[in-house]
Amino acid sequence: MPAALKRIVSDAARMNSYPIVTANLWFDRRVLSTGFVGLPGRTMQWVFDRGALSNGVASHVSLVSSGAASVVSLGNDAIVGLALRELRDALRQRARPS
Repeated sequence: MPAALKRIVSDAARMNSYPIVTANLWFDRRVLSTGFVGLPGRTMQWVFDRGALSNGVASHVSLVSSGAASVVSLGNDAIVGLALRELRDALRQRARPS
């Protein structure tokens, strides 16, 4: 191994790993006006809408939770329910006047 990489490899070996969970939801219409939105303070921290990214009429929305130790133990239905609730809540908040 090159000497320049030894410290990087050593540091990486000491790092902890945490799960990342992505829930994919499909809608028959666009749900976001932009390609992605951050969700600060929520379990699902990011929403990416592939429909918005490709100017499509439908949405394939991916909600991502990093450091998701509490989410990874949930069943699929519970994860989808959580993602859908957080998406709905975030969209309602964005629609409210400031």
